[in-house]
Amino acid sequence: MYCDTMSLPATWGDELTLTAMSHLLLRPIEVISDCDLEPRRIFEPPQIICEEYWGVKITICQTGQNHFEATAPLEVGESGARPVPKAIKREV
Repeated sequence: MYCDTMSLPATWGDELTLTAMSHLLLRPIEVISDCDLEPRRIFEPPQIICEEYWGVKITICQTGQNHFEATAPLEVGESGARPVPKAIKREV
């Protein structure tokens, strides 16, 4: 039932989908949030898989309760956030 619901258009991802993606991609996913209660959260691949096989961490930001945005690495000398081009924005 969960998978059926998640396959519908305009259905947003959640903690379970972030955990699944971290496991599938073998990459930690860091969520930076504007929430004071939990401003930073990391979803990690299964601990049974040695960290040396994990890929580079993915960082996304969360605004409000259910909205996620992609992030882009800062260039050398850059400070602060910069917008991600609309062509690569994705809802998680």
